[in-house]
Amino acid sequence: MAKIRYKLYLPIEKIKCLVESCQKGIPITYACDKAMIPAFYISRWRKELDEYLARAETDEDIDLSFIEPPYDKNGNLVYEKLNTLSLSVVIKNARANYLENLTDLLKASAKDSDAWQKYAWLLERSFRDAYSKDYQEPTSKVVESIKIVYADENTDKDRLEQLEKEVKENINGWD
Repeated sequence: MAKIRYKLYLPIEKIKCLVESCQKGIPITYACDKAMIPAFYISRWRKELDEYLARAETDEDIDLSFIEPPYDKNGNLVYEKLNTLSLSVVIKNARANYLENLTDLLKASAKDSDAWQKYAWLLERSFRDAYSKDYQEPTSKVVESIKIVYADENTDKDRLEQLEKEVKENINGWD
């Protein structure tokens, strides 16, 4: 009876489109858009998978093979046998495989002085939690106040003449 709860009621073509997009590294919301699957399904399925795994920690009778993606003898995914839990695992695996491919490309391109940057950029943007730093707001510096004193020609004549002389000496070509 519990297995009916996790049954997929989506056309196979939509599921294939979703999985293929995830394997290419497309963010899940856009993969859902392309497959015309509401993104809240994915959230719900992820939550169901987390709950199922949490129950498996305490209940020995939980069948973990139920969440394993079904593959045929040639290693091809059998879409007809997927359930919501195994599809969640497939999506997680697709994301992990994309990360692994980017990491491999980054390592392979490290010998080339410039090529590695595109893979590092993709890693930073695609996997922010693991490869990018949190943006920090620039800190503002405290500037000490400057005391402004207005000069009076009548009372500060000597001081103004001295300042004018210093300026003329320090600026080349000033006459």
